Amino acid sequence: MSAVTKVSRRSFLQTTGLAGSGLILGVRHGWASLIPVPGLDPESSVFEPNVWVSIGEDGVVSLTVHRQEMGQGARTTCCMLLSEELEVDLEDVKVVQALGDPKYGNQSTGGSTTVRLNWFPLRRAGAAAREMLVEAAARRWGVPAADCRAESGAVLHGSERLTYGELAAAAAELPVPEDPSLKDPADFKLIGTPQRLIDTEDMVRGDAVYGYDVDLPDLLVASVERSPVAKGSFLSYDADAARAVRDVVDVIELEPNATGLTNAGVAVLATNTWAAMQGRAALNVQWEPGPLATETSDQRRAELEQIASEPGTVGRAEGDFEAAAASAERIFEATYYAPYAVHAMMEPPAATAHVQGDRCDVWSATQAPQWTVGEVAGALGIPGSNVAVHVTLLGGAFGRKSKPDYAVEAALLSQKSGRPVKVLFTREDEIRHAFYHPESYQVLRAALGPGGSPTGWMHRSVFPAIGWTFPDGGATPGGQERGLGLTTMPYRFPNIQIEAGRVASSVRIGWMRSVCNMFHATAVQSFMDELAHELGRDPVEFHMAMLGEPRIMEVEGSDSQFPYDTGRLKAVGEAAAEMAGWGRTLPARQGLGFAMHYSFFSYAAMVAHVSVSQAGELTVHRVDTAVDCGPVVNPDAIEAQMQGAVAMGLSLAKFGRISLREGAVEQGNYHDYPVVRLPEMPRINVRIIQTGDVPTGIGEPGVPPTMPAVLNAIFAATGVRIRDLPLEGQDLS
Repeated sequence: MSAVTKVSRRSFLQTTGLAGSGLILGVRHGWASLIPVPGLDPESSVFEPNVWVSIGEDGVVSLTVHRQEMGQGARTTCCMLLSEELEVDLEDVKVVQALGDPKYGNQSTGGSTTVRLNWFPLRRAGAAAREMLVEAAARRWGVPAADCRAESGAVLHGSERLTYGELAAAAAELPVPEDPSLKDPADFKLIGTPQRLIDTEDMVRGDAVYGYDVDLPDLLVASVERSPVAKGSFLSYDADAARAVRDVVDVIELEPNATGLTNAGVAVLATNTWAAMQGRAALNVQWEPGPLATETSDQRRAELEQIASEPGTVGRAEGDFEAAAASAERIFEATYYAPYAVHAMMEPPAATAHVQGDRCDVWSATQAPQWTVGEVAGALGIPGSNVAVHVTLLGGAFGRKSKPDYAVEAALLSQKSGRPVKVLFTREDEIRHAFYHPESYQVLRAALGPGGSPTGWMHRSVFPAIGWTFPDGGATPGGQERGLGLTTMPYRFPNIQIEAGRVASSVRIGWMRSVCNMFHATAVQSFMDELAHELGRDPVEFHMAMLGEPRIMEVEGSDSQFPYDTGRLKAVGEAAAEMAGWGRTLPARQGLGFAMHYSFFSYAAMVAHVSVSQAGELTVHRVDTAVDCGPVVNPDAIEAQMQGAVAMGLSLAKFGRISLREGAVEQGNYHDYPVVRLPEMPRINVRIIQTGDVPTGIGEPGVPPTMPAVLNAIFAATGVRIRDLPLEGQDLS
């Protein structure tokens, strides 16, 4: 549901702190997100506008943005949508970052939803305001509104011109159009044009405020030594040694949060970051590791394999795979493994809290401000209405900053110390105390009939579901997680059996960019490549033949509003192959690898061009990618997202391994959990295909096909088939 209404100046002023004169419109948005917001009811019929558009009598246009900026261009895109219909220049729109508040609907920035959910609401708001301003000008001139036009923040009639500021007060007295007229896309002036991020200058000059940058009078900085094993507790520590460090003010224990969000820890509070870190180093904490202390990566893998040997929960069944297998001339089978992975974003988590009586202000680099409100309120024992979450810019996030554990720690430490406290994760903290991308073990089988004709497909995926509070025995992956690349397999096999296995996790699990699509796309696209070679067929030709004629898929993960169209998937696949010159002759030990995938209602395909030296050194020279994410708002942002997706996918393919020893994460920084560096980055070519009427996801769809494209290219270059990730440590020679 989306609608536009007028908002009282009092309400606007109370929420935004901005002057409330002029025209103020409220917009209600949709709700869809992968990140749940406890306490919010998406079916509520109560209308509370959750985003405000205001035009002051000074002509300043302000947009309250209820989504977060983490480098993906969310704030810029929202402003473009409004500016297009409002007929105001992009540089003349001022962004106001929304506080965390239920009135904004679902503020969680995740699931590649920002553009999709804002496409109509913000355009309608701009169109409604434009029509009201035009009507106000027409009445002042005594002419029909149809004879006037809006342009660059003003209304024109012949040689007469009135600015929006001059018209704002009069427009505010008019009724809001129930169904404002939206532009025909053919008339767009701004949407579809490349625009740099509106925050770029502040970022370059160092004026942008991230979580790490927040500063308050009398601020203490906290560095927290946390249990290295989830569910662990502390036995002893040397508080006196920590307090002996110059500028250390206090040492405070933190018990595990009641919801399981935070682990036990000991915080050292100081007047500066260095002192807090040095005091923490002096603590000499002795831990009781708890029930997960026996967990190792080898043990975990063996458990996954065992579970994968038994039937799982069926997510999709068509025909009779067992009968097809029984009558098949042969069965082709492969298994794929991917370990735990971590986000490794540039800015580790950071939050500042100031508790004063029964009120708390939080400044946080968070993807989920409303969840932050709820968790902080619960931890402090105060009403959620007494918590204000101020959202900073996020220096990368990838899902990690949807979890507000660091904000809860800051709030508790502020309450205990009586001063504002900033909690800063170090890089080691970020890697060792994350909410990890789940590990997975997958078994795929293809039944092959006479002449090698594919007659059956079986895919069993075993992975811990996102249940970060450690439910007993783990959580069975539900339809949403199965729909992330597992049950959405698009190829036409007469008999299909798709299952998910249940396994508990030994670390906290959370969302990571593209979520389960990563390991599911790797398995499906690698297996299709293997099957093509097994049958002596060209991989791209085999993919296209198995897609068959375009159809609408009705499986888990599909949506009637955004139907899963295999014709669109085929189009991006053919485009990527054409871009790469698929089929061309390459020198020895070079190869092309193809992969394509549907996720977040978008379609992406990639061809990777790699070479592998005789010593086994991998070089990825080029990645050609085609993407269809519907109508394009900012093509620069789409290209940047696809480039970033390749960088992340390549990093995970080459290095992405979190391993456990005695329940604790072994990695701690970029030296043992690397990401690709500039010299390792390939040339990336992006082709954007526009299909459909509404934009779909773009933040995540580029990651899943990256890994299998590279793995398939390695096989083409060397004949070496990689089924376990990461590549690091494997012999490619």
